[in-house]
This record gives sequence, structure tokens and C-alpha cells, in this order.
Amino acid sequence: METVKAGFEVPSELWGCHTAKIEGYYLEGHVPLEAAERLLRERPPLAGLAVAGMPSGSLGMGSDPGADYDVIAIPRDGSKPYIYLAVNLG
Repeated sequence: METVKAGFEVPSELWGCHTAKIEGYYLEGHVPLEAAERLLRERPPLAGLAVAGMPSGSLGMGSDPGADYDVIAIPRDGSKPYIYLAVNLG
């Protein structure tokens, strides 16, 4: 998987346990459906979205009604990643 992540140029500090490619973007880690749908609807100039690690309460990681985590946007132009969606389940 490291080869795939490196090929997509996913910043190593944002690596998660899954990597997918969809319509020219990559999704790294437990990216929620809401963020993926927004990405495909808005088509921003991003390489992809990432949720680092395996945060509690994220898709597939069990129910945690107080979970907070960020979905990070990685711009295509190499500029600084930023918060695309703040997930607050609490």
C-alpha cells in the first residue's frame, strides 16, 4: 500500500488504512460519504481527501457519539492541506 499512497502523492502524515481513487481524486482513510459526495459535486482543484489514522466514530470504526475528526483536503498545486470538513458527532 505504501507504493500506492506514494504514487498518489498522499502526504505520509495523512496516511490512513485505506486508499481509493474515484473520478480523478483519491480518498485516503475513513473519509465519510458526505465529504466524498461534496468533493464529486463541487469538483475543487484537489488531489484528494484524507482522514489520518483510524479515528473513533469514523466510518467502520464503531459508534462514538462524541467523536470529532477532520477531513483534510490536499490541493493539486502542492499548497498547504486544509480542513475540508470538520466531523463532530457529539
